[in-house]
Amino acid sequence: MKLKKQRIQNRTNIFLIFSLIALTGFEFFFRNNFLIYFLIGPISFLVFKKRKKSFNKRLIIFLSLLFFLTIFQCLYFENPLSVAINVLVRFTIYVLIASLIKATIVKDYVRIMYVISIISLVFHSLINVSNSFYNLLISISSNIIP
Repeated sequence: MKLKKQRIQNRTNIFLIFSLIALTGFEFFFRNNFLIYFLIGPISFLVFKKRKKSFNKRLIIFLSLLFFLTIFQCLYFENPLSVAINVLVRFTIYVLIASLIKATIVKDYVRIMYVISIISLVFHSLINVSNSFYNLLISISSNIIP
C-alpha cells in the first residue's frame, strides 16, 4: 500500500514539474490564454492541501511585494489591473508547485529533460534523414492553430 502511495506521489511530482516547465517556458503555454492556469492551479492547490503543506511567511511577503509592485506599475503605465491579478495568480501557482516539488525537483527535472531530449533527437534524426518527414511535420504544424 505504501509503495502505491509513493508511486502516485512520484507521478504527481512529475506532472507538477512538467506543468511548471510548461507554464514558464513553453511557447504554446506562454502565448496561450489564461485558462491553462485555471486547470493547473486548482490541481496544485488540492495536492498542496492533501499533503498538508503550509505557506512560508517569506513566500507570502514575496508574493505581496510582487503584487503591490505590479499594481504600482499598472497604475503608473496605465495598464488594466487584470495584469496585476494575472501576475498574482501565476506566481501563486508557481510557488505552490515549487513548494510541493522542492525535495525531488533535481532528480525528476533531469529525468523529464532526458525524455524530452530523446524524443527531440528522434525527430531531429528523422528530419535529417528524409526531407519528406520534414515536409510532413511542417504540414502538420501549419494546421495547428495557436
